[in-house]
Amino acid sequence: MSASLVGSEMCIRDRCFITTAVCQELGKPDDCEELTAFRAFRDGYLRSQPDGEALIREYYNIAPGIVTCINTCSDRHASYARIREEYLAPCYQDLLAGRNESCKARYVRMVRDLEREYLS
Repeated sequence: MSASLVGSEMCIRDRCFITTAVCQELGKPDDCEELTAFRAFRDGYLRSQPDGEALIREYYNIAPGIVTCINTCSDRHASYARIREEYLAPCYQDLLAGRNESCKARYVRMVRDLEREYLS
């Protein structure tokens, strides 16, 4: 894995892998406030960053495997709840407060942590 990784909700065909999976687990629609905010962050702030496109590409390569592994685990519900509490809820609060760099750093850490946990 490169030193960059991915910031916010990088999506393929506008499907955000990790955050979408968490929101789906909660029964939220694809256009819920959280997904809308993460997509706007990705398409605005992150894409404009010098490392943004590289982070997005890296996420495309990593996130599908993470979600596949989580979905095959017997504790998938607990895993998604933990991801939401530990990473996504605070990251969403960062977005709401305009703390884009903090959100980016937290999201990158989440993906790296989950990659070690599920793909190593």
